[in-house]
Formats: sequence, C-alpha cells, structure tokens
Amino acid sequence: MPDEKNPYDWSKTTPGQAANRKAVIDEADAIITGYEFQGKQISVAEALEKAHLRVSAPIAERVIREKILSEVKKRSKGVTLKPSGRKNKAPSTIEKKSEEKAIQTAEKGLNELKKKGL
Repeated sequence: MPDEKNPYDWSKTTPGQAANRKAVIDEADAIITGYEFQGKQISVAEALEKAHLRVSAPIAERVIREKILSEVKKRSKGVTLKPSGRKNKAPSTIEKKSEEKAIQTAEKGLNELKKKGL
C-alpha cells in the first residue's frame, strides 16, 4: 500500500494495484481526449471518477458475486430439517380394508344402484 503521507508513491503497491492504477489513468486520458474531440470539457477529477468506475466494474461485480455466494453457502449450512419431536398421529379408527371387505362394499354399492334403477 502507498505511504499515507505520500499517496503518489507507487513503490509499495502490488503489481495488480499498479496495473489497475495505470488502467485508470489511461482510461481517464481517453475520456478527456474524447470530450475534447467533441468540443466538450471535463475536469480531470470527473474523468478519473468515470475511468475508475469503468476499470473497477468487473472487479466490483466479482466481489459482489463472491460475497453473495459465501452468504448462500453460510445459510445453506444453517438450514436443517429436523424432526419436530411430534409423533405422527394417524387416526386409530381407520381400518385397513382387506380384499374381502372391498368386494363386499362394492357389491353393496352395486345393489343400491340396481334398486335405484341405474
């Protein structure tokens, strides 16, 4: 990182930081040139801000994506489906129908339909 007292000292920056700074300066220069070509004026500070946003956009997107991914992973570890401790209380009055009982019920229903004339 650059010295707090001298922010213009790049000797202590990482190669990536130096490359990004150079990219911002080159982009700002292109922005200023484009404005001048169109007969418009832009301040150096405004050009640097626009250049910084353009250069840092992919990095910011990656950082945001990684943050969201880490939050999702953290949440997925916390989500568990635990039994509530309740027993499944199925009604005890329900009988399992045997094949014979099913046949008897069907015959009874058919007889009722015959009586009604259907």
